[in-house]
Amino acid sequence: MLRNSEISWERYCELRDGDPYLARWGFTMYRTYYGLGSDENWKALLEKAKEETFKELDECDHDDLAAKLKPIFQIDARSDQSLLNDLSLGVLCQVYNDKVGGDPMPRLESPVFLVADEHSLDQISEGNWIVKSVDADYPPREEIPIRTSTEENWWGWGRMELRQIPWLWKKLAGEDSRYCFRWTVHQADLDNVIWFHSSSMEEAV
Repeated sequence: MLRNSEISWERYCELRDGDPYLARWGFTMYRTYYGLGSDENWKALLEKAKEETFKELDECDHDDLAAKLKPIFQIDARSDQSLLNDLSLGVLCQVYNDKVGGDPMPRLESPVFLVADEHSLDQISEGNWIVKSVDADYPPREEIPIRTSTEENWWGWGRMELRQIPWLWKKLAGEDSRYCFRWTVHQADLDNVIWFHSSSMEEAV
């Protein structure tokens, strides 16, 4: 992942030097499900996010960049049943933009946050580590009426594996989320697809 990663590192340094708050990288993640067993799964999800991110950094390290990125990686975990329980992605965009609960993680080209909903947390027992990524500038809209066009559309969100966190961050360092989230004919199709990223960062830059 980190081969030829100067673009991301230089972009990070620009952001960091412009504002002390930006001396870290990662994403804000909202938990919207609080049912039976979800506390344990939420904790496991956060631990796995760090584990998978570090694993990706190590496997694709170049010029010891992983050693620079690991100490400043953070998942800004937001878990508040009274505030976040069962919120829609659209409402979460408002929560993010209004900085409810404090400033979210620094944005890159697009203000993207992650979501662990009921499906995400329930799937952990099956070994599936999948969350939703959402662009806060484009609150998801309901597909009413159902589109008749067969052309693929961009919906402002998508599904991704935890191991893709550093890949998403790198992509967002130089491109907006329209190049990071899947395009589908219908919004419901997103429930059945995962974001695809190139295995070569020379292509992904």
